[in-house]
Amino acid sequence: DVAPVDAWRIMMALKSGLLAETCWALDILNILLFDDNCIGYFGLQNMPGLLELLLEHF
Repeated sequence: DVAPVDAWRIMMALKSGLLAETCWALDILNILLFDDNCIGYFGLQNMPGLLELLLEHF
């Protein structure tokens, strides 16, 4: 189980560039996207800029 996490916190962790914050954000995204109940919340229309942030890390 993961405690409720604000989407803005995930985005800010990815923007920070800090290794620990980035790893945490990617781990949380991985867990939440695996859950069928949460996947609709993480649509690109709900989180503008998420795709660009993820692409910056690759």
